[in-house]
Amino acid sequence: MKHAIIFGLIGIGLLLLLASGMWLTIFPGTSSWTPEKEKRLGEVGARLHVLAFTVGNAEASPKMHGGPDLVRAKAELDSVRKENRGLTAEFRGIQSSRDAIPKIFKWSGVSLAVIGVIGWYTVKQSR
Repeated sequence: MKHAIIFGLIGIGLLLLLASGMWLTIFPGTSSWTPEKEKRLGEVGARLHVLAFTVGNAEASPKMHGGPDLVRAKAELDSVRKENRGLTAEFRGIQSSRDAIPKIFKWSGVSLAVIGVIGWYTVKQSR
């Protein structure tokens, strides 16, 4: 009975180690972060850069004639910043959760395998 439990712990530990190595192959990040979201993040970033430059220049040297409507540009800049923050937060969340699961599997597998090996050694020495 003791041997079955010990070899079960070692087996589950090795299985978790194998699963941690294969996790990113089985569940790639593209399942959550699509190419459309990546494209949209790039478009939002480019628009944010243009608007920040436009608003910054308009505030630094206001002109009576010509140039962008400052109130409309500021409102658009605020909405683009909000969308950029949302997309960036979503991307970082996906990225961190994607890396967390293999780490949990790896260290759980290592600890179970080590406990199993220690138990096997203890049972072997007690005979």
